[in-house]
Amino acid sequence: MFRAQLAELYLRANKPADAKFHLEKFIADAQAGPATLRAHLVHCHTKLMEIAQSTHDEFGELFHRGVGLLLLVKEQDNDKERDELFCEEMLCKAIRALSEAKEMKPGDPRVRVYLAEAHDRAGNHRGADAERAAARMSVVPGELTVAEARDTGSLVPRAWDVSRSPPLRHR
Repeated sequence: MFRAQLAELYLRANKPADAKFHLEKFIADAQAGPATLRAHLVHCHTKLMEIAQSTHDEFGELFHRGVGLLLLVKEQDNDKERDELFCEEMLCKAIRALSEAKEMKPGDPRVRVYLAEAHDRAGNHRGADAERAAARMSVVPGELTVAEARDTGSLVPRAWDVSRSPPLRHR
């Protein structure tokens, strides 16, 4: 939670690059963490989408919109009063956003991982298998989080290390 809170502070200080770094790190950790952390993923992707909008990053905007909508649908899985029509609409919007992102960067394995999950949820298992295969073929070490690599069957997770974060100064 520290990273998510730190990202909010960076956003308030108008430092979107620093906020983006900490949101992405939080997402990578939360995906493999407890459900209490995963509950914040939609919010984080929404913030990343807003950062992408403000920096005119069309790919980032589409990608994070698609992932956020997909996660919103997943959150409904355990809701006793799940609104199927709402979920279907959000899933279609997620597929559209992720497909547009894929057109912009066809070699990006992260887009394909989430698009595969969206296709699976929509019942398009052949499309999902094709996206997973394409993701496995284009993975470069450091591109996927552990959870994303697991979803493709890849053994090449993102290596989040301190060399990517701003240096800490010891007193």
